[in-house]
Amino acid sequence: MDILYWQGRSVSVNKWTAVRVISKGGKHIAMVYKTTAYKKFIESLANAMLSNDIKTVPSEAYIDIRIEMCLWKMRDSDSVIKPILDAIELAKIVKNDRQIKDIVIRRSYHKRDEPDTIRIAVDAIQTEKETVMRDLESRSQN
Repeated sequence: MDILYWQGRSVSVNKWTAVRVISKGGKHIAMVYKTTAYKKFIESLANAMLSNDIKTVPSEAYIDIRIEMCLWKMRDSDSVIKPILDAIELAKIVKNDRQIKDIVIRRSYHKRDEPDTIRIAVDAIQTEKETVMRDLESRSQN
């Protein structure tokens, strides 16, 4: 199991993207792009993953991740999950976040002026066959 610990200020979902309008051939086209704040946030997470030597997963394998986050109570949990998945791809731990089979999330709260903390545990590297067998076993137990 590989573990990452990150501390800082996560980026609000409202600051993930911005819109730029460009003129092309007399038409106005809206271009949506990821903001610098969002890019810096996922780069910070990815760098923490790289510095913790989290192993690269073969493209035919699947992983499970556990996320423990301590956020200000007004911040939504889902505003941190997508950047974490993007950072896992950016750090080249997985080729595509479709390789993440299970995500378990535990959340706690902090005061507004304290930093956010995120702890990510990556484990259970499995092949597709092992994943199917595990799913069948869990269904037969229910």
